[in-house]
Amino acid sequence: MIEGDFYYENKTGLLYIFPPNNLNPNEENIEVGLYTYLNLNKQRYVKIKNLTIRYSSSKHPLTLQGNNNIIENLDVSYNSFIALAGYCHNCTIRNSKLNFNGNSAAGMFGNFTIYENNIIKGNNYRNFSMSWSCGGFKFIPNIYNMIIRDNVVRDNLCFGIWFDTMGGGHIIERNIITNNSGYGVMIEISNGTRENPIIIRNNIIYNNGIGTWWEGGVYISSSDYVYVLNNLFYNLPGGVIAKADPNNPDMRRKTLIGNKIINNIFLNVSFPIAIKREDGVLVKNNTADYNLFFNPDKTRMWRDMKEEWGLSEEKVREMESKMFWCDSWCSGSRKSFEEWRGLGFDLHSIIADPKLRNPSNYDFHLTENSPAIDSGINVRYVEKDIEGNYRDSNYDVGPYEFDSQMSNAQTENKVGKKERKTLFIYLIIIILSLIFLFLIIWLIIIIRKEVGGEVEVGENNNIQEEY
Repeated sequence: MIEGDFYYENKTGLLYIFPPNNLNPNEENIEVGLYTYLNLNKQRYVKIKNLTIRYSSSKHPLTLQGNNNIIENLDVSYNSFIALAGYCHNCTIRNSKLNFNGNSAAGMFGNFTIYENNIIKGNNYRNFSMSWSCGGFKFIPNIYNMIIRDNVVRDNLCFGIWFDTMGGGHIIERNIITNNSGYGVMIEISNGTRENPIIIRNNIIYNNGIGTWWEGGVYISSSDYVYVLNNLFYNLPGGVIAKADPNNPDMRRKTLIGNKIINNIFLNVSFPIAIKREDGVLVKNNTADYNLFFNPDKTRMWRDMKEEWGLSEEKVREMESKMFWCDSWCSGSRKSFEEWRGLGFDLHSIIADPKLRNPSNYDFHLTENSPAIDSGINVRYVEKDIEGNYRDSNYDVGPYEFDSQMSNAQTENKVGKKERKTLFIYLIIIILSLIFLFLIIWLIIIIRKEVGGEVEVGENNNIQEEY
């Protein structure tokens, strides 16, 4: 044994330990894990709640198979590889923390399985390659109709959400995806259909892929019928990148068909949209339109890549306030907005300040003068916004639908508060005045009683005093 090690003897039930730093084991709290994983195989209609698993050296500290199970309020963190694994249909994982695991947070998947209201943070601390498997969520293969919603996916040293070789019908919605080192969402060789597309809607995606070339947002890699609708992309090298791979012999990687990029806001993004059209791949019926673009600040990408690319300071200053669109590799084929529209994309899109409430503090609600209001197109799959409010007959661009009645109510509420404050002050003045008047009357009565009694006029107009 070495210092800090332990040994458990099954036959005798004795635990042998070698405490570090000459600690007295009789004066310390000692916790020893005898099992490195929990495997719940082929369960049905089971609920797992309020369970914590930490510091496991197992590849999969928690594995769940079966269907119609619920996992709730778990904390599976600081483990050596993947926090949650298995093959579970119609299962729900909610209100849990899957943080700081060696490879990724969750690989458990199944048809119609739901992840909601979870925190997925700081995974892949062992720096596994992005070309293999890592990050927040990583799902593979051949599964349909999963839902990833209302999660916070942040600070993972890889992609945030990764679908690999999956089927259609998946919905990624209302998530906050931020500070991941690669793409916020990666859809790889995952094909929806016109009847059952993959939908990415009403998400807020920001500050990912810093220090990379065109990463950070959504990557549609050799996938079909992926709909990117009413999201917000902020402070990223790239917004939505869609490409097939002409150099890969795998025929599945040679199509890019029927993808849609509609009603999104791209704010401070160097390359908002790239749809690569190359020889040797089938790229058709891809649409980008009704989006809003604006670059008010200097984007970080050019400065972050300055040394790697050998850029001069003058070149960085020239490029960092610009936006480019691409129909091939952005390193060699960058388009202005007019050139991009000349290719048939974003014909109804605009470049304008979206006038968000407070984007520097990540409040991306629309204000009443925003050009995003009523500038979108009505899309079947986004009847509600990120907060669950129904969109009106003219859709707004971005994840938030502006509610004029709510805005008026907020204004009226501010005015009402001011009026109520003024009324309260007047009321206090009146009350104090009445109290003061009461005191004056009371003092007059006291003084009169001390001076004398009642005075009454008698007969013959003689004045009489009674004591």
